[in-house]
Amino acid sequence: MQLTLNGLSALKVLRQLRRDSSWSVDRASRACLPSPEAGVRGRWSRADIESLLAGHGLSSSFSEEAPLHVAVPRPSDRLRNKGIKNTVYTHGLPCDAFLDLGFGLYVSSPELLFVELSSVMSFEVHLLLGMELCGSFSRDPDKPREGGVAYDVPAVTSVEKLRSFVDSCRGVKGTVQSRKTLEWLQDGSWSPMEAVVAMLAVLPGSMLGYDLWPVDLNVRVATGNGATKSERVPDLVFRGTEVGLNYDGEDHLSLQEIVDAAMQLAASPGDESSQKALDRALREVRESAVSDKRRDRDLGASGLTVFAVTKEDLYERGGVDRLMLQVIDAIEHTGKRRLNKQRVMLESELLSAMRQELIWSLLPGRVGLEHAAVYAELVRPNPDPVRYQREARFANGAWSISQSEREETPTQEVYF
Repeated sequence: MQLTLNGLSALKVLRQLRRDSSWSVDRASRACLPSPEAGVRGRWSRADIESLLAGHGLSSSFSEEAPLHVAVPRPSDRLRNKGIKNTVYTHGLPCDAFLDLGFGLYVSSPELLFVELSSVMSFEVHLLLGMELCGSFSRDPDKPREGGVAYDVPAVTSVEKLRSFVDSCRGVKGTVQSRKTLEWLQDGSWSPMEAVVAMLAVLPGSMLGYDLWPVDLNVRVATGNGATKSERVPDLVFRGTEVGLNYDGEDHLSLQEIVDAAMQLAASPGDESSQKALDRALREVRESAVSDKRRDRDLGASGLTVFAVTKEDLYERGGVDRLMLQVIDAIEHTGKRRLNKQRVMLESELLSAMRQELIWSLLPGRVGLEHAAVYAELVRPNPDPVRYQREARFANGAWSISQSEREETPTQEVYF
């Protein structure tokens, strides 16, 4: 049996593989697109496909609503099964565009995935996907918004590799959008929210960003001297300045562990193991907080001002705008740049409201999904009377969208 997955199905596989510490994209064999080969009965059945996927530890469920995406080299190779979505690549791809996972299963390479998914993702989500592929984190395969994130995993590609791959494609759908995304893509992101903050920092005002390009992500900064000499790694530094950002998420300090341990001790007063668990949780949070203070102190002593970005900044209306105004003040204070254009942009209430919808649309969970529907309507390329009516309903810093309008708006839950 032999089958090649592409698009969203390949993305799901890649996210699952990145959670396996024994797997490395650098050791995976590259291949041209092979023709599908059915089982011993000479035809594809759902049982055959499910068996092949299960043999790799993959979910075998697929349907017309959530299809399995398959790539084939010729129209005659299409699989006719219900719940299969075929992509035909007769020409235009380099011969290393697929990964051979063994035992008959192939998937799109990270570079081809980047191109394929540009046609089904908004620009912002596609940019964040690129930062995931070029970074050291990976979203959950089944629930990208709500599931757990894998951290400290090797990047599976780079901006340079993506650009080289796109340039080698000829007439392949998605290359035009991919080139646009590559203009703003950065290597080296360590987390999803850090990637969101970096994206907002670099995009121009016309794309609802803060126009503070270029930036460097997670570069080592030498601090101290002599016996105190060390290195620190701020999440983001605005290139050519002494100003940076660090994202401190809610998981950074494990306060919930303290709550859980305290509740366990309350339920079993005097229990030695519960007391030790609470003491350990308190000690770990204290050590993390002290480490943060020392990091900020070391960076400050080296001349770098680093602002902390919190989850609350992203969720609170105007929170990131206020933060970026402080960043602009700090950059101008160093005398490195004059940022009058950025200041004027931040004075626009309309742009600020739309930017906030964009920020909310990229957050995890139901909050992100609901605002993704609102934001998709706001930026529809062909304005219509419904949109103008909705704009007229902007009041007190909030957009309004009816339930019927929300249901008609597609979201990107399946891939983000």
